[in-house]
Amino acid sequence: MENPLVMLMGILRGDVCLSDDWKAQMETIKREAIPVIAVRRDPLPAVLLDVKKRADVPDLIGTLKVVGCAPEHWVVWCSLLTPDLSIAESFLLVNLTTPVPYHFILRFHLLRHRSVLEAIERTGKLGIFADPETEVTLVQVNVPELREHLAQLHRFQQGRMRE
Repeated sequence: MENPLVMLMGILRGDVCLSDDWKAQMETIKREAIPVIAVRRDPLPAVLLDVKKRADVPDLIGTLKVVGCAPEHWVVWCSLLTPDLSIAESFLLVNLTTPVPYHFILRFHLLRHRSVLEAIERTGKLGIFADPETEVTLVQVNVPELREHLAQLHRFQQGRMRE
């Protein structure tokens, strides 16, 4: 029997099997996602991005700083979990509409990055930077679905503790 995968996309939930098609789609998302190198919770949650494969990201961050106003954008959280937590990943899909049309995906591990994800859920904000020496650029990520994604992780962790 295949290990069931719970996919949470925004406020929607679906249980799927790890078929070859799903594996291929997830590999595409993982390839496109910008990995998080380091996180911090205070004073606001922020992530240092690994931009080696995405030279355009530092330029984007620079553009957002120069413009000086909050970008117009929308965000969606997508999380993938298995009951045994062999898969526990969350992806933040950010779609900017102004000052420049652009989209990017950030990849988090739900267990390893849980404290920063909880801080993001609590504050509704996320700072991003591509170089530890530069100022953080804030992105509003005030979306309610992250709370449900973290709650599902908690339920799976509780279930594993009872086993």
